[in-house]
Amino acid sequence: MKPLTSLELDVQALEAAVEAESTYERVWLPPEPWWDALVDDKAEFARSVHRRLVRGTRWPRSVTIDVRKPGHGIRPVSLMSPEVRVAYRAIITALVPDDERVDRSAASYAEFVVAPIKAAFERGSGLRRFGDAMYSHVLVADVASFYQYIDHAILRDELDRLGRNIDLIDGLIELLGDIEGRSFGIPQRSAPSDWISEFYAARLERLVTRDGHDVWRYSDDVRVGCTSYPEVLSAIESLSRSARDIGLVLNDQKTATPSFLTYFMNNSGVEIDDASVEIDPSDVEASIFSDYAPEDDDQAVAAALTTLDLLWDRERHGTPRPEGSWNLSKLNAEQHREVRRALNTVTKHADLGALPMLLSILAYQPAMTHLVVRYAAAVAPAEPAVVGDFVDKVIKRVSLNEWQRAWIAYGIRACGLQVDGSSLRLRWLEAQANLVHSLAAAEAVVTLAGENLVQFRVLEERLRIVDADYAPWYLHAVSLLHQAGIFIGPWRGDHRESSAVAASLLK
Repeated sequence: MKPLTSLELDVQALEAAVEAESTYERVWLPPEPWWDALVDDKAEFARSVHRRLVRGTRWPRSVTIDVRKPGHGIRPVSLMSPEVRVAYRAIITALVPDDERVDRSAASYAEFVVAPIKAAFERGSGLRRFGDAMYSHVLVADVASFYQYIDHAILRDELDRLGRNIDLIDGLIELLGDIEGRSFGIPQRSAPSDWISEFYAARLERLVTRDGHDVWRYSDDVRVGCTSYPEVLSAIESLSRSARDIGLVLNDQKTATPSFLTYFMNNSGVEIDDASVEIDPSDVEASIFSDYAPEDDDQAVAAALTTLDLLWDRERHGTPRPEGSWNLSKLNAEQHREVRRALNTVTKHADLGALPMLLSILAYQPAMTHLVVRYAAAVAPAEPAVVGDFVDKVIKRVSLNEWQRAWIAYGIRACGLQVDGSSLRLRWLEAQANLVHSLAAAEAVVTLAGENLVQFRVLEERLRIVDADYAPWYLHAVSLLHQAGIFIGPWRGDHRESSAVAASLLK
């Protein structure tokens, strides 16, 4: 990356980026234990990042964590070192003013879902007959792997078209080239990525609109109102062609063409069986199942437990499967959402009712691993032995990918579980730590260091070889040993000079 000396990217802007990144919840990854130290030292840390930007530097390519999705899908999430995240956020913050930052709330998504319904009755007001709707169908589509295939050159053109600071634009594109290692793709699960991806997706929307279609969009999800089935086919072709023009493709499995009646009932929760039925379009609200956990304790927990009681798996319940139950190994999209919401609710209220089914949920729905571990941490103070038994069974019986193993390694310390010199947990954590180049190893060494069960010599050796993205965990582990009174000698002072992160974490 060439030197970047924009006045909009001063030390104060970088300090603000440190604060913002420290409070941004990366839902799919365990909470990072080292941000407090960076915030405490934010002025010096920001000055160090600023110096790197001003003199020019080559940023390390970011490590990608394979987060499990329902079924066999994978969601690639960029880890990114703290320096990269701060620089990335600061640059995009300067490029995208507050009033242009996209709203990705559940309320915004609900408005998007009902927009075609309200537009279908835009002529006139008050009660309308359902048969008067101007659309016969609604095309439902989204883009496959949207963030992974955003073309940097096209993104540059879009930002330039908007009249943004060209030096910042070029700095951003060079930074993306460094951390992605290619000329396309931006980090997922990052607020700044959401802001700039909106400009890219808007280009897709413009192209389809120019072909004469009524289009609504939320990120890479698209709805097109169509007055006939031939128009549906035309809209699919237009959307597919427009996506290809900017290096993207539609997700065939998520492209659907429901009739307007079907779309209305699926997304409003209102049953309509006669075109003469009258409705007030202004009163239509989206029937959206979010992951939000309600505030009302008794009612919320009761509803959550009712949902979880529907779950059936052969190992726990035997056969046959009761009518009306949900096969835990084959949840549909709506059931998956409801179970996620239920887990969030019992986690918020630390209700013990989900404990008996926790192992089955993790085993059959690995995409919920992060929710399961958060729940275990919430109820561990009340039932440490039961939670400990659950974790031990996971370690012994469940096949886990790196992302899941990172969550379990984090979960052992988050749950306050005992790790002694002969335990299964100790052997498992040491096995993860030996993998070195993984998030599971990084989380394991922090958990071991918290119990004084890892040697400083091992951490020093690993710091010489691990990627910059993993280094903060190892530095935090060194700091834990030092706080415990373990003598580290002159190495700590010497190593503080190796990076801005080291300087802050080894104060």
